[in-house]
Amino acid sequence: MAAEKLLDQWCGRLAFLRRKLISDLELGTKMFLYRPGVILNESQITRLGAAVRSYGDNNVLLIQTQEAGSANGTVKWLSPGMMVGYLDRLNWEPGRASYQPSYAHWARICANALALCTEAKE
Repeated sequence: MAAEKLLDQWCGRLAFLRRKLISDLELGTKMFLYRPGVILNESQITRLGAAVRSYGDNNVLLIQTQEAGSANGTVKWLSPGMMVGYLDRLNWEPGRASYQPSYAHWARICANALALCTEAKE
């Protein structure tokens, strides 16, 4: 495939994804998962939450590494619309199963986040 055609395809894809994200944000009905490769500081977390909520009544589920007293799968509110879920590690080495976060922990995080959102709406 010619480089120019490939570039056009990728630009079209990015434009579509931008429109889709903004549309979803404006609906305010979805939970947005954010798993950075590094730990975010308080200022970054505040800016992320404010940016997502500037479009509507959205929720962000931020994934961070465990802190003292927070087991794998734990989820808690940081601020309105901003939750944090804990895993024992954010990054892993491909092909090394012992370094991959457990799917059970991911499932627990998702279930706990949904429960928190449901409780908040009641």
